[in-house]
Amino acid sequence: MQAKTDAIVYRMNQIIRGWSMYYRYCSAHWSFSTLDNVLFRWEWKWCMRRHPNKQKTWIASKYFTLEFGNRWRLKGIHWKRVKFLDTKRKKYKWKVGSMSPMNPELRDLWCKKSNLM
Repeated sequence: MQAKTDAIVYRMNQIIRGWSMYYRYCSAHWSFSTLDNVLFRWEWKWCMRRHPNKQKTWIASKYFTLEFGNRWRLKGIHWKRVKFLDTKRKKYKWKVGSMSPMNPELRDLWCKKSNLM
């Protein structure tokens, strides 16, 4: 029995969102682009294996959508696959301020914290 397209897209979306949200603070644009391309090739092979006697245009119209510009997305009945590149990349802000352990006024605070651990 074959897996339903919606189930595959739903599970892939969970993994893609989690992974891309974790790595959005680093310079991962090239990696995100590469992963999107690899996943598209896997999806295309899966669709071709599922319908070996159908034409490519039929497969493309049944399983893929061209929303959001010219990006092909695997679609089910209820879900569309998210892309790694859809995740907004952010710059991590280091919080370096007056709470430094080298500040002599806060030495007692840092000693208490180190004793608790």
